[in-house]
Order: sequence, then C-alpha cells, then structure tokens
Amino acid sequence: MQRRNIFIVTVLFACSISQIYSKSIFDDLQNSIDEMQKEFAEMKKDMEEIAKKQDLPKVESGYDKDKKVYFIKMQLPGFEKKDIEIKVDSTNEKERIIFISAEKKSEKEHVSKVNSFEKKEFKSGFKQFQTTQTLPADVKVDKIDWSYENNLLEIKIPVGEKERKIKVIKARGQKG
Repeated sequence: MQRRNIFIVTVLFACSISQIYSKSIFDDLQNSIDEMQKEFAEMKKDMEEIAKKQDLPKVESGYDKDKKVYFIKMQLPGFEKKDIEIKVDSTNEKERIIFISAEKKSEKEHVSKVNSFEKKEFKSGFKQFQTTQTLPADVKVDKIDWSYENNLLEIKIPVGEKERKIKVIKARGQKG
C-alpha cells in the first residue's frame, strides 16, 4: 500500500510539474511569436518608407495639343544616351508595346603604393532601369524619334489614322 501511495504521489507530482513547464513553454513560444510579428510589422513599415524615398522616374505620356504626336517623357538621371535602348513590339495588331531600358556599368580601379607594396582596389557599380508601356493603336511605330538631353528622355511618335487591314476575297473563278 505504501508503495502504491508513493507511486501515486510521484505521478501527481510529475503531472503538476509537466503542467507548469508546458504552460511556461507555450507562453514563451507565444511571446516569441508575438515579438516576431511586431518585428515584421516594423520591417514592413521601413520597407514602405524606403520605397517612397526611392527616386523612380516619373513617366509622362499622352498626345500633344494638336493630337499629331504621341509623346513619352521621363527623367533618367545618371545615364548617357548610349546606355538607353528603346524597342517596340508590334507583332500583335491589337496591342503594341514600347520597351524602354537603360543600363550603366561602371568599374574603377585605384592603385596605391605603400612602402614596397602595391595595393589595388576595384569598385564596380551597376544601375538599371526598365519600363514598358502600351502604345495607342493610331501611332506610327516605324517613325519613332527620341532624344536624351539633360537627363530627360523624350520619345515622339507621329499619329496617323488607325490602320485598318481589309482583305478582299474574290469569288472563285473570277479574274482580276
């Protein structure tokens, strides 16, 4: 009987200790999860602020006042004319897309001599910009003109009548 009582007391004691520890472990885990969620919320706010501060080029596009030219203008600081590439995809008759990209790579080498040793430092940089825009159906994509001066990219596309492709199908046996 005494052995049985000792066993019961031991089991009860072990159960009460496990409840204390298990509650404590889960509380700690929940606290850790809460702290991580707060950290992620703060990181999200920081990322949103960084995105707002980035100087992304503002694109202005539309027709001129006479509606004879469609234009696209944007500031692209830090590039040269040779860094800019403009492509037009007009394979789809319903949707023509202009691709504007700029890419600049820079590499600098700095050599310094200290006593009898030569120290070389290499610095490289990479700057890239890409955007696409759907063009209106009435522009003449084969006559695009663009310029880049004082960090301003200006694209001008003449407007013509909307191209209509009409295929004439003649009756069989008809000549002409």
